[in-house]
Amino acid sequence: MDQKTPNRQKASRQAVSRQTTNRQTSSGRAPKRKAARKRSKAPLVVAIVIILIILIAVGMFFVEKYTPTKERADLSEYFGVTSSDEVVIIRNHAIIDDTAKNINDHLYVPYSMVHDTLNDRFYVDQEGLLLYAKNSSEIVINIAEQTTGYTENIYENGTVTQTEVPFVCAPAGLIDGELYLSLEFVQQFTPFDFSYYEEPSRIVLTTDFGTVKEAAVKKDTALREKGGIKSPILKDLVIGEQVQILEEEENWYKAFSEDGITGYVEKKAMEEPTEVTITSDFVEETYTHILHDGIVNMVWHQITNLEANDKLSDLLAVTKDVNVISPTWFYLEDTQGGVHDLASKSYVETCHAKGIQVWGLVSNLESAELDDELFLYRRSLRQNFINNMLAKAQEYNLDGINLDFESMSEEVGESYVQLVREMSLACANQGLILSVDHYVPTEFTAHYDREEQANFVDYIVIMGYDEHYAGSGEGSVASLPFVENGVKDTIAYQVPPEQIILGMPFYTRMWIETPKSGASDKEMASDDYVPYELASRAMGMKDQDSLIAEKQPPVIWLEEEGQNYAEWPEDGDICKIWMEDARSLDLKLQLIPKYQLGGGAFWKLSLEEPSVWDVIAQYL
Repeated sequence: MDQKTPNRQKASRQAVSRQTTNRQTSSGRAPKRKAARKRSKAPLVVAIVIILIILIAVGMFFVEKYTPTKERADLSEYFGVTSSDEVVIIRNHAIIDDTAKNINDHLYVPYSMVHDTLNDRFYVDQEGLLLYAKNSSEIVINIAEQTTGYTENIYENGTVTQTEVPFVCAPAGLIDGELYLSLEFVQQFTPFDFSYYEEPSRIVLTTDFGTVKEAAVKKDTALREKGGIKSPILKDLVIGEQVQILEEEENWYKAFSEDGITGYVEKKAMEEPTEVTITSDFVEETYTHILHDGIVNMVWHQITNLEANDKLSDLLAVTKDVNVISPTWFYLEDTQGGVHDLASKSYVETCHAKGIQVWGLVSNLESAELDDELFLYRRSLRQNFINNMLAKAQEYNLDGINLDFESMSEEVGESYVQLVREMSLACANQGLILSVDHYVPTEFTAHYDREEQANFVDYIVIMGYDEHYAGSGEGSVASLPFVENGVKDTIAYQVPPEQIILGMPFYTRMWIETPKSGASDKEMASDDYVPYELASRAMGMKDQDSLIAEKQPPVIWLEEEGQNYAEWPEDGDICKIWMEDARSLDLKLQLIPKYQLGGGAFWKLSLEEPSVWDVIAQYL
């Protein structure tokens, strides 16, 4: 056997293998295996592409989320501008409903806005006049004339001088039938500041002064509509610009820019806020008053006919230390300002001889059918009334006038206050003391505007009585809490205590309960059912004491009311009385030094028990 055969077989097998391989190659089977290897890489490529897409999407998301928007808000829409001729008003950070007008580069605002929010002393008369009272002068503008200037009536040295004052524009005028006032004109008399900006036209009005928080911009940033970088831009803020900080959130400040835009700014763009005090250059007017030399001890003397004047000396004989008497001599008798007169020159001479001043009282109560509205709404009629009273004061040599206009409705309240202003100017110019009688303050008498009246009148007299009255429920005429609350509430109206005279009663009421009969069971079961008819009768201290002496009822002291109380049966009725006497009066008089009031007054002469004057003398 040949030894090389195995090698030849091996070579032959290799040759066969190469041929097989060649055949496979020529038949295309080998490329098929290569394509399979390429497909094994495709998922990786797809995954990479997907990852890239996701990364791009995530990147775009974060770019979109964290890149501040450059969108800008429409300021006309932001300020609510509806027409090109209106001027927006921003008052103390807030856009208000009223809009202004720009007339020949002068700004005009509605009278109603001025009166309601800036200065309610401006008063429009039914005679077409705009009026404004100062301490010793009065501005009068004829609205229809719309001239550049105004008239000022100056009250000085017993005369009234009319002066024409020029101004840069018409102080007031009608625009489309509505009254507008020049903002520059109003600013002469009112504590506020304002600035004007355009695009859109707007007034930034500041009436609240005091401490605010401000912060400076430390890098250029934006004031946005809301607290977020995607909120539209209201205004660009530059380095160093100051804004007021209104509120603080986690990453944002609510801020107010100098040009009247309220929005949000990022904290990181701002310096630390600091407190700043905003002040006004406005100088408040001071008011002068004619006050009595010493504490006032006044008594009213009711005069219903000329003959009553003759009783003065007898009535004064029992008094002590009275230094003012107010006789009820005058009353408004017609809507033209006419005055009815029951005065007496000899009466005044008697008082002056005793060192007693006379403040003639003028009332509106005697003519129940009188239309107060017609009288009060027109300056010419008010002036006629005032001139009539000044003539009476001069004729009778009066020292003052006591204005006792009661039951003024809310509708005429503002006109009544205007009468007080005008009368005060006239009285002060003649050296007359003007006192005005007032109920104790209640929500129903807020329209008397005691604070404003106190600026002009010399004294406000609190009528500290009629807590209960004919037609009301039964009770005290003037309990101590009622009277003291009247004092405290009047002072709370910013009436200086030295201008307050406390009025106290020399009278009370006896209340009579008459049992009802014939009521049904249904009526008696009602929660509102009262088992008696109630009547009352006013009486002075002397009559009260006589009645108590006659009936001899048990008298008990009511600590809370500060009064003695008695009740007794009479002919099937029950009589009740909350007494006014020296003890109750003493407690009321103690309020005068307690609150440092200007004095006391008493309604009325002849009703008192003579011994009360010893008590009064201790305080007045």
